[in-house]
Amino acid sequence: MPVNYRRSKRNNHNATIEIFGPEGRLLGFGRLAEYSKTGASFQAEAHLLEGELVRLRIRIFEQGILDVTARIIWRRPEKNGILVGVKFETVTRNTSTGSL
Repeated sequence: MPVNYRRSKRNNHNATIEIFGPEGRLLGFGRLAEYSKTGASFQAEAHLLEGELVRLRIRIFEQGILDVTARIIWRRPEKNGILVGVKFETVTRNTSTGSL
């Protein structure tokens, strides 16, 4: 059985993600692949670079709306775009549906 070196348990999900630049400008949308307390991976069409700081709005039915500041830690080309891995820096639960 392979060893799992992840810091927290991952959960699979396919929620839509809104991707914003650090200044709040909408960069695009993505599709959540999996998430944990410390980070997430998602499919994106937006051009995102490793090391870049982004703001994400994630709508997860069980959790509500999460506004997240995250750092891109890896990216990998896939058939339907790019799979991006991020490490969360801040996570805020939000009840409003407005823009960032």
